Amino acid sequence: MPEGTTGSGESSKRPTSRPIVALTGSAAAVAIAMVAGDRLTAILPPAYVVSVFLVAVLVAAAVFGLWAGLFAAVTSFFVFDFFFVEPTFTFDVADPREVFALGVFLVAAVLTGGLAGRLRETADDARSRADTLAMLRDFAERVSTTADADEIRRLVARQVATAAGCTTFVVDPRRPIDGAVASWPAPVTPSDEERRIIRHMIETAGSEPVLSPSFEFRPLIAADGLVAVIGLDRKVAVATGFDRIPGLAALLDQAAVALERARLATDRATATATAERERLRSALLSSISHDLRTPLATILGSVTSLRQLGDRMEPEDRADLLAAIEEETDRLSRLVTDLLAMTRLEAGLDVLRDWIDVDDAAAAAADHLRRIRPDHPVHLVRSGASIMVRGDATLLEQVVFNLGSNAVEASPAGAPIEIAVRHDGDSVVVVLTDRGRGLSGDDVRRLFEAPGETQAQPVPGSRGGLGLAIAHRVIGAMGGTLVAESRSTAVPGTRVTVRLPLRLEPGSVETKEVGEA
Repeated sequence: MPEGTTGSGESSKRPTSRPIVALTGSAAAVAIAMVAGDRLTAILPPAYVVSVFLVAVLVAAAVFGLWAGLFAAVTSFFVFDFFFVEPTFTFDVADPREVFALGVFLVAAVLTGGLAGRLRETADDARSRADTLAMLRDFAERVSTTADADEIRRLVARQVATAAGCTTFVVDPRRPIDGAVASWPAPVTPSDEERRIIRHMIETAGSEPVLSPSFEFRPLIAADGLVAVIGLDRKVAVATGFDRIPGLAALLDQAAVALERARLATDRATATATAERERLRSALLSSISHDLRTPLATILGSVTSLRQLGDRMEPEDRADLLAAIEEETDRLSRLVTDLLAMTRLEAGLDVLRDWIDVDDAAAAAADHLRRIRPDHPVHLVRSGASIMVRGDATLLEQVVFNLGSNAVEASPAGAPIEIAVRHDGDSVVVVLTDRGRGLSGDDVRRLFEAPGETQAQPVPGSRGGLGLAIAHRVIGAMGGTLVAESRSTAVPGTRVTVRLPLRLEPGSVETKEVGEA
């Protein structure tokens, strides 16, 4: 019997024995009583032999049921009359008083067989009901612990197949038939005709069973409508009839309720996720609107001043305006790049499609950071080997640049930024260190949150915006981790560690003579 099922399918068959077996068993009990009675007549009068036949009737009724007991009673009457009542070996009765005794024996035998048979059937019915209730309770406990619709369909197929004693499969009406069949005990592939029947039941939400050459299809209907179509081996339907299987109707009702609960849970999770995405999208747009307007306003004001005043401005003033335009344009470019990266991540694009060199990505980010912030020295310590990981070179470079840009913002003027790449077991580690004020526990928790999630305001000393949130999501998509911590209480500053799983491509590791840039 499969694991996780009860024996209800077997117990439902116990109350009714096969007629031939029951009659044979009853005849055997009477024959044994006849032999025992023959032996007893050597020491007891024939009248005492009656009790032996009553025991045989009682045993036949208790073992094989009511009708077997009645058959044994009538058979015992004739056997006792033929072998033990004078004249023997004939059905004649010499003493008229024996007729009364035989009549009393027949009535007693019938009553004994009937009562014993009734008690046996009552016990079997009670046992069958107990097994059915145990099966329903077991199934209810199992389906109540999961909201996975696929797992519930597998449990339904297994339990119904065990209860009905036949091959069973369950079809999800929301998914293609070929990919949504849960079956037990063997895999089932519906034929073209069976798929047509199932589609018709799904489209019409039919409530009546439909027969095919191999299966009987029944809809599982809950308050929300059709939740599944279940197929049961038609041979069992013809032989015994599913409606006569104890507990099957209740089991199908439980299955419908469980599948409806799983569907509602899935719909609720989808609706919650959709609402959350919309909330984050609105908060994100609200957050970046100021970041977009600020550089645009600065650029527009500077260009307007240059166009209107022209040569009347001092060279130093024109240089300041041009520097402001350049700085704000670069800021706007970084913001647009962040938005594109966030959009790409939200779209679920593959970021593990290429082999990339972590050293090269860190060096490109360091060069970019030196050009943007020449007032902060950037020290790069490379690993000394070409470290290859699966990922996206552009996104990894942007991650390191965003972390370095945030380190610049958190550091005092002129403070150096350190970027180090190294092996660490089965990982490659990129560590960025600044000389800022450090982080509190709450700052660490909020540092990598995107605007509009739970971050009420940027962490003091960080650039804020999308950069750190993008870094966190990119590293997570590449299978890595991103951790920020204060260096120590004695040494000010923050250390951010990027850890990526190391996957070495054959022939990809080569030694380079590199040092501090």
